[in-house]
Amino acid sequence: MKHLLKNLTSPKQFIDEGFYNENWEIHVYSVPSQLKSIAKELLVEEGLPKAKSWLEAPRTEMWKTGRKYFQILFDEKESRISIKQD
Repeated sequence: MKHLLKNLTSPKQFIDEGFYNENWEIHVYSVPSQLKSIAKELLVEEGLPKAKSWLEAPRTEMWKTGRKYFQILFDEKESRISIKQD
C-alpha cells in the first residue's frame, strides 16, 4: 500500500488525479509447473486468509501513511509459505 497525505503544498493536479488516494498493488510471480498445485493449495488455505485478516485489521490514519506491505512467499525447496509484513 502506498498512501501519501495531502498538505498545504500538495499540487491541485496531483490531488485531482488521485495521487493521494490509497493505492494497493498485487504482484504474482510464477512457480515451476510441477509446484503449481502445492503453491496454489498453500496460497488458498494459508496465505489468502492471512492477507484478508491483515487488510481488514483496524488501522490509524498515521499507520496508513507511507508504504506498507504484506508478502506471501513460497519456498520451493521446503514447499511451504512464509509471511512478511510491515
